Amino acid sequence: MTKNEIEGMKLYAKYCGSCHPSEKGKDGKAPIFTDFGFDNIGVPATTAHPVLGTLPVDLGLGGFLEKTNIPAMAQYAKYAEGAKGKFMTPTVRNVAKGELTTGGAANRAFMHNGVFTTLEEVVHFYNTRSVNGAGWSKTAPAGADPRKKTTPGFKVWPAPEYPATFNSSEVGNMGMSTAEELQIVAFMKTLTDK
Repeated sequence: MTKNEIEGMKLYAKYCGSCHPSEKGKDGKAPIFTDFGFDNIGVPATTAHPVLGTLPVDLGLGGFLEKTNIPAMAQYAKYAEGAKGKFMTPTVRNVAKGELTTGGAANRAFMHNGVFTTLEEVVHFYNTRSVNGAGWSKTAPAGADPRKKTTPGFKVWPAPEYPATFNSSEVGNMGMSTAEELQIVAFMKTLTDK
């Protein structure tokens, strides 16, 4: 690993490790990089879903529990309201592959609804979701910083897709610098199978 990737690994452990743990399992197996929990980190809605097209608000686990007809799941229906808008914490193993399709063409779709198009945007979102005036430019010209308000196309982060269960206590105002965000991204790219 490069020095930058090693620094990113340290930052990842500090800022991301509680939900995406990087420690080996109790059985000594390689880390899975998920706590298998469900959370609503305030991902904005999108009308450009990469697979399904324009969607209504996705209620995640709560929507599933509310509408499930599986008898074994009926006992959990009472938790549907508090679980709305929550999605399982995904693994970050091979997360960089989300930037490309199997054939190598640009895919660029992250989060449950595909709203983000780069790992840099995802990490910046985690870092600044709740910072007043923070956002991203999806149309930044080459060489321009998409994090800066003066960049063409810059927009502040939209409201959460489902605000009622939004958890702002763990993400959204982490205080990382741009360099630290990029180091975390560099580390995450090392988690890609060759």
